[in-house]
Amino acid sequence: MKNYSRIILGLSYLIAVVLIFGCRRKNCEMLQSHEHEIVLEDGIFVEEFDEAVTDQNRYNGNNEIYEICNVLKYSFIFEDTLGDEYYFELEDGALDLPTPIEQNKAWSYVLKGDASNKTIKTINQKIKPGLAPFIKIIPDYNQTVFDYFYESKNNDKEIGEITGLIENEKNVWMHPPRQMMFRILELNPFPFIQAPYEIGTRWEWNYLRPSGEEWSDERWLVWEGNLELNCEYEITDFLSVNSSFGEIECYEITALGYTDYGTTKLVSYFNTQYGFVKLDYTNINNTKITIELMETKK
Repeated sequence: MKNYSRIILGLSYLIAVVLIFGCRRKNCEMLQSHEHEIVLEDGIFVEEFDEAVTDQNRYNGNNEIYEICNVLKYSFIFEDTLGDEYYFELEDGALDLPTPIEQNKAWSYVLKGDASNKTIKTINQKIKPGLAPFIKIIPDYNQTVFDYFYESKNNDKEIGEITGLIENEKNVWMHPPRQMMFRILELNPFPFIQAPYEIGTRWEWNYLRPSGEEWSDERWLVWEGNLELNCEYEITDFLSVNSSFGEIECYEITALGYTDYGTTKLVSYFNTQYGFVKLDYTNINNTKITIELMETKK
């Protein structure tokens, strides 16, 4: 990925927290696939096109799961080391703070039983057409762009982030949500499955995040300097999973993430039709976050 993960992680963090989403019908109808090669870059297989192919949707045309204009809705829950379950909500005036970093730290855990209309309880993932805004900064940007939006019942603005994923015949790799409470996931393995899709397949993915202390927080871990994450993945099972779509067959991927500060874990469940339907994270401080796919729609 030509070290794009390092750039994109920072870029998605610094882009304004309040986003407005739009998806034009014509972008969905005019999508086409182009001939390409698959090359390995920084541990991830990515599409490579002839230089004559300039279609802004060239990295989206062969997506079968994360198609542009799709909206995927997820539930989530945070569990502390005592087993108590939480959501979170923004503090009053959070969006008026002067920088995205300050906005991202202005939130509080809310016990599941104390949730109110202000409490954020679901995530929307909206797949976008084109390569903006990243193509303006990275001329050969090669990911499908999408938004995460964090929802409460009384949201008057869509609050979230913009980031990217890669889907092709060799692998599916995706940025997790990483704003506000989800900033802790920067220290975990990212959702990732790589061919051949069969039990026993193993692979690695590593990245270095310069100035990674912007992801630190007193609520989980504080550090200074770079953040280096080394991940080991393995397809450990193929099993039936009870989901919002009924019983579906999934590949179970077990991943460990190693940093200078400790070890994290992600057990993900991937279905070839719906993608990552469940993500079970064990965080750097032994808390847990579970994210589950609830529905998909155009």
